[in-house]
This record gives sequence, structure tokens and C-alpha cells, in this order.
Amino acid sequence: MKILILASNPRKDLNLDREIRDLKEVVEKSRSGQEFEVEDALAVRVEDLQGLLLKHSPQIVHFCGHGSGQQGLVFEGSDGDEQWVRTEALSDLFRLLANQVNCVLLNACYSEEQANAIVNHIGYVIGMNQAIRDDAAIAFSKGFYQALGYNCTIEQAFEFGCNAIQLELSGSSQTRSATATSLRKAEILNQAQDITIPEHLKPILRINPVKSAAKVKSSETSLSQAERKRIELEIRASLAKAETPSADKAKSRGTIALICAGLLLLTASIIGINRLPFIVGELKTPPNQTTPIDSNTARDEASKIADEAEKMMASSELNTDILEQIIQKWNQAISKLETVSPSPEDNELVDYKNYLAYSQALHKGYQAAELSQESAGDYNSLSTWERVQGLWQEAIALLKTISENDTTLFKQAQYKIDEYETNKNTAALMASRASFRQAVDIANCLTDYKKTVQTKACHNEDPAEANSHDAWLSIASLWLRAADLMKETPQSCTCYQLAQEKRVEYSNYYNHALKQADKFL
Repeated sequence: MKILILASNPRKDLNLDREIRDLKEVVEKSRSGQEFEVEDALAVRVEDLQGLLLKHSPQIVHFCGHGSGQQGLVFEGSDGDEQWVRTEALSDLFRLLANQVNCVLLNACYSEEQANAIVNHIGYVIGMNQAIRDDAAIAFSKGFYQALGYNCTIEQAFEFGCNAIQLELSGSSQTRSATATSLRKAEILNQAQDITIPEHLKPILRINPVKSAAKVKSSETSLSQAERKRIELEIRASLAKAETPSADKAKSRGTIALICAGLLLLTASIIGINRLPFIVGELKTPPNQTTPIDSNTARDEASKIADEAEKMMASSELNTDILEQIIQKWNQAISKLETVSPSPEDNELVDYKNYLAYSQALHKGYQAAELSQESAGDYNSLSTWERVQGLWQEAIALLKTISENDTTLFKQAQYKIDEYETNKNTAALMASRASFRQAVDIANCLTDYKKTVQTKACHNEDPAEANSHDAWLSIASLWLRAADLMKETPQSCTCYQLAQEKRVEYSNYYNHALKQADKFL
């Protein structure tokens, strides 16, 4: 996996050299460090962007520098001065790289707007929802890439990055001060609209469920660096054995075949492991003794498997387990057919892929329905309802890939899309209610806590747990969480107006808790 770091700091006020050095160091020292390749470009100009991305073909793009919301990100102009690149231009650039880039990390202030736009084309995008301190941004990078180097997922690495900020800034009262001397902010914004939040809550992760799933599937088809190394060693050993004078002709032929197999395995790592059975199958017989693959036989076998899948789909007792078996059969039929007809324009192959997409969509729909039934009436299951909403969205995306060649299946897919859109909207409504309920529960807990503290004070009992910097920061974080949950309430919800009033109320409590925390610094 290749990481490309794009650094731009026309003002010369950020410690980007340290960020790049630390990033490389944590990757190299990690368990899977040999599987990562890190490239960096300093003082990046706007005119350099396309060339660098095309030249290095990275899977992860890391930008470090200044940002400022709607204004965009700051790069260097041809004269060395600041030059802005706006959101729409960046989003369009990554649209052109959607099949290559898997993750974009914007380590700059107020880059949430760019993240929200870029995630339409890229699986994972990380930005910052406020001005972030330079030391916090560096800590996040170290935690994020170290976790990736130990085979964590991007979501897990994001959590490690946020935690790294907490660990980094908890060492002294100076670093925990609310005043930052070095920010990745390009200009002064309207701070009246922002609530100052702790540094570790500023990074945000945006996920495109369709793109991220496709990238993960694609990455699973390539050979690992360790596997490539093993194959290279086998090839070298075979070459050495072939040079031995005592080797007879039969052994030589076998050695040559083994060498060719190794070379083809390396080639397979480039074009995809799914083609590997076909390539190795062609290699098994010695030259001049090849047995041609019977096209009719392969098609008959594929057709037989497809018939079995169709019969299973016609069953009235479909469930997630049966659909998994159906998906497996469609994959088998496609693999059989691809051995004799790898062309994507083959009508039979197109039909099989359409049915595969339809089966996968049904599988996700059944999963969503089962989760919905389990959480029916439970307004506190916010994460569950968000998962349900995501499953319906993934199912819709799969249905939209079905071509019009099979008019009957295409019509069924369109019908399902309408049905799943309705279900997705219902899940979104349930998620908003769960969000509102969770916010109220948090507020109630904090109110009960406050009453307990006041009762102790009335009885001359010193509530020491409330009289500390960390305690008030914890209270502030909870009020912030409650305010953010209220903010997620959509206008279509009947509790929208009440949610907005509560959001303002909880935000005021949050600011009060921060002021109390500052008294202990």
C-alpha cells in the first residue's frame, strides 16, 4: 500500500517536517511496515497536484497544511505565495482517482467541508471540524498510521488517532490549556458559530459504504509482500537447481514450468488473484501436450450451477443463510464462465453478474430487516439503526448496477429500489429518534449527577470528584455529545424544533463546564 504525503506551508509556521518524519517512523516500526511505501512531496504547488497523484498512484493521500472551511485548502502558488484550492475542485480531482485512492486524510483546520464532498467518490475521508493545534494534528497522524501498520481497519485506526491526541495532550497543564499557539487555520472565521471542543473530538471520519466495501474486496485479491517474497525465493532456488549439470531433461522441464509458474503468480498479483486458477491451470501440462479447455463443457457446468441458484431463489423460504449459498453459486458460475469467456460483454456472463448483484442486494435487505425487528421499539439503539440505514443504502447501490439486458430482472430491481428507499427513510427516522432519546438520557444523567453533588454540599460533604479539571472535562464532553446528537435530528422529525432548543441549552451547559475546568489549570 502506498501513502502519498502532500505538505504545503507557505507561511512556514507549522512543523510539517516532524509530522512527515514521525509518520514514516511509526509505519516502518510497525508489524506490517514492509507492506507500506511512503512518498512525500514538500512545498506542493497547485500545478503539482495532478502530476504527483498520477505519478505515485497512492492508495492513501495525506494532506498536511492550512485550511479554512469554504475557502478550501492552502497550497503554494508558482510565486511561493498562498493559493487556495476550493472544495469543488478537490472533489472533482478525487472523482478522477476514485478507482485508485481508498482513503484521504486532510490534516488541516476546518477541512470537514472538503471531507463531506470528497467522500462522494472515495471510500474513507478524514477531516477536522474545527481549528486543530499543530501538536494535536501530528499526534493524530502518528496514532492513525501506527494502527494501520498493525493491520487495523481504517475505522479502528481513526479511533487510535483520536486517542493518541488525548494521550499526547494529557501530559501537562500547559498542553491542556484551551489556548493554542499554533493552529492549522488559514484565516480567522466566524467563531460565534463554533463551540470550542477538546482536540481529540475535532477529527471526523466520513465513510462511503459502497466505495469502501469495493476497495476492501479489491485489496483482498492481491498478493501480500510476504507471499511475493516467498515466490521470488522459490524462483531463485529453482534457477540454481536448473544450473546443476546432473539435472536430467525431465527435471529441467519441471524446473522451467515452476519458474514460469512463479512469474505468472507475480503477474497475477497485478491483474487480480481471481484470474489465478485459470493461469495456473494452463501451466500444468508441459509444452506440446496441452489439453485445450472445452468451452461447451465449461458453459454447461456454469449453466447447471446457475439453474441451481435460480431454483433456490424461487424458494419462498429465503433467509440470509440461503442467500449466502445462492451468492456462492452465482460466483461459481461466473468463475466457470470466465475461464472460457473473460469478455465482460458476454451476454451470459452479464446475466450471471446481474443475478449476483440482485442476490447480494436481497441478502443485505434481509440483514437490515432482521436488525430492524430486533431493535423495534428500542429508541436507544442509535448505532443499530444507523447500521440498518447503511445496509439499505448498500442494497440500493447494488440494485442500481443491474443492467437493462434482462428486462424482467431489471424491473424487479427497480421495484426493490423503491421498496428499499422507503425502508431506508424509516430507518433514518428511527435513528433520529434514537439520537434524540440518547441525548435526553445523557442530559438526565448529568442532571442527576448535579443533584447528587448539591445534596452532598448541603450536608457539608465535599464532593471531591466534581472539583477537578478532569471531572469537569468529562462533564463537558457529555454535554457536547448530547448537543451533537440533537443536531442530527432532521427537519422531518416531529421533535425537530424541541431538538434545536435542547441543542442550544446543552451547548450552554457545555461552555459552562469548560469554564469550570479552566479554573483548575
